[in-house]
Amino acid sequence: MKRYSSVVLFLAIALLFGISSGVMAETKTLSWGSVTTYTDGSTIVAPALPVTYDAWWSTSTTFVTPHNLIANTTSTSVVFDIVTQGMLRNTTIFFGARARTPIPGEVSADSPPYSWLVPNLVLVSITVNGPASVNEGATGTFTATATWNDNSTSTITPTWSVSPIGIISAGGVLTAPSVTADTPTTVTASYTWGGVTKTDPQVVMIANVLKIPSTPISIGIGN
Repeated sequence: MKRYSSVVLFLAIALLFGISSGVMAETKTLSWGSVTTYTDGSTIVAPALPVTYDAWWSTSTTFVTPHNLIANTTSTSVVFDIVTQGMLRNTTIFFGARARTPIPGEVSADSPPYSWLVPNLVLVSITVNGPASVNEGATGTFTATATWNDNSTSTITPTWSVSPIGIISAGGVLTAPSVTADTPTTVTASYTWGGVTKTDPQVVMIANVLKIPSTPISIGIGN
């Protein structure tokens, strides 16, 4: 029985960050070369098409207790999420794959284990985004962005505070109080990840829109 040549694995350097239920999610793409020939060099043709693939990861080079990524699909790549897969950061894991055809029994040997160090994200800084001024009696919405040690960024849900005036909600909505003159206040975001806490204070002007004259207006009455 003919068997396929081993599947060669490589990691595509593609990062995508997002927020899901307050937990940092990180996705990566695992890719491998398509298998088009048998180990004897002959081309795979119908009826042994299409070639499909299985891919998995394990903490063992012998793939003990594998965690499936895809099964019996024609795709030569799979997007996986580090968090949902339960991959422990700063540890080495091993990927594997195999190829098969619709002909019973035609399954390749497992690929050699591909080792990969799961990256350990470190919070570098956060940045507050929002209006530079808010009219008295009005509201302004603020958001925050985190920057990580791999130079990636993501939207976060920080703890908000404001001082000395104004009220800000947990969702970053600032309600500006009435003021007699344009008055600065400071909106601060604070966020903790992996034992590291970062803050970013931003000065926001509460604008006085109802101008009250500083001196009485004289009105003359007469002919």
